[in-house]
Amino acid sequence: MITWMQTHRKWLVIIMWISVISFVGAGAVGWGSYDYNKSSNTVATVGDKEITYKEFQSEYSRVYGYYSKMFGKQFNQEMAKQFGLEKQAYNNLIQQFLLLNFADEFGIVVSDQEIATEIQNIESFKLNNIFHKDTYIKVLSANNIKIADFENDIKKNIILKKVYAITKIDPNENEKNAINLVQNISDRVSILTLSLNDINVDMSDKKLKNFWNNNKNSYKTIKEYNVSILDISTLTTKDSDDILKSFYKDNITDFNNKKFDDIKQDVQKALNNKKTKKEANKLFYILKKGDNSNAKKISINANSLKYSYLLKKLSNSIEGDTLKPIKSSTGYSVVKVDKIVKPKTKKYEDALMQLKVDYVTKSKHDGLIKLAKSRVMVFKGQDIGYVNKATTTIKDLNQNDTQIFISKLFKSNKKRGYVPLSDKAILFDIIDQKLDTITSVNSNNILRIKADLLNNALQNYLKTKYSVENYINLEG
Repeated sequence: MITWMQTHRKWLVIIMWISVISFVGAGAVGWGSYDYNKSSNTVATVGDKEITYKEFQSEYSRVYGYYSKMFGKQFNQEMAKQFGLEKQAYNNLIQQFLLLNFADEFGIVVSDQEIATEIQNIESFKLNNIFHKDTYIKVLSANNIKIADFENDIKKNIILKKVYAITKIDPNENEKNAINLVQNISDRVSILTLSLNDINVDMSDKKLKNFWNNNKNSYKTIKEYNVSILDISTLTTKDSDDILKSFYKDNITDFNNKKFDDIKQDVQKALNNKKTKKEANKLFYILKKGDNSNAKKISINANSLKYSYLLKKLSNSIEGDTLKPIKSSTGYSVVKVDKIVKPKTKKYEDALMQLKVDYVTKSKHDGLIKLAKSRVMVFKGQDIGYVNKATTTIKDLNQNDTQIFISKLFKSNKKRGYVPLSDKAILFDIIDQKLDTITSVNSNNILRIKADLLNNALQNYLKTKYSVENYINLEG
């Protein structure tokens, strides 16, 4: 009985999967032709749609921001690499573009009015709780976003919402009962923890060089910009009230219609900033004409913290460009790009320190998975008793590891298996199952579970219907 329930657990909710037939149909599979001459600006093609590098960067930034908010200041690029954020962003886009192809085929469209309504409801574009067009334009401009690109993204998001709405079908009583049944199963589990410390790594020069030869393109110098730079500090002039009031009146929307007397100092700062930028523009034209006798010659690498405020503009520049004044913490900077030093593969000796760290990390991880696979069918572990989806504590596991283990355990259809964690692998053996006293699952959760099942079924179907061709190497 235990084996049957473990193997067939997913079939307890099979009735939900039938619903997907109504909107995916039973048509023939359609394959697109491959094109091996795509430009470097294309990350992938899905059906007849291209995913651009800009879209990939945008999605990566969104995913990075999500994790950064979750982990705080400790989250960095190294953690992003460990979490496989590039792969996550890529997979997110593939799923979205599969749905966009589906939407095109089934004639799902978005009107201009729908786009306008969506934009008008965004709080960042409101002034006194009313949509303000000038604010809309200024916010996008300040974030270096073109209006056409933004509105196209809004259009795509509305289309995706419409497609997702298809999967939000109210569950019937049989579905509710099936979910309640699954959610109230408990497993009695025996576990064994394997640690990365159990894995010995061969650090011979032969092994290291072999790893280097297979991964040398991952060890490159940092891109550098050799520039001429002119800095100007923010002016600190004090103007008369008449001048300030005139400036305030001309730019009242920038001050959110607050009373002049309440923000007089802010008005002076804004006016000084405008004056400073005007002076910076003069420097821009001087530098652009080739007069850089007063400019500092510096080298800025792509990971610079001191000059991080310049990097976004520099990344979109070419040699010979003169960049319009860029706001700094003390004023403005005007930059001329003299030379861009592209990344190149490091010498083995220069990469060796980081190479060893990466080699040990990968070797231990691979060794741990190999060890887990070799022992999973024969190990004898510790009986930890019954656990269910609500379990939050397991002896010798922290809360995060417990959460991951429980999630993976109840998604598995195997009696014996293993769950890889960041620094260990947990082998499990389900030795008994029982049905707890059935308590009703929240109706919103039931709706979410059904929607997830339908969405997964739709995604699996669309992967057979529309070809996916990848043009980049991904980490993670």
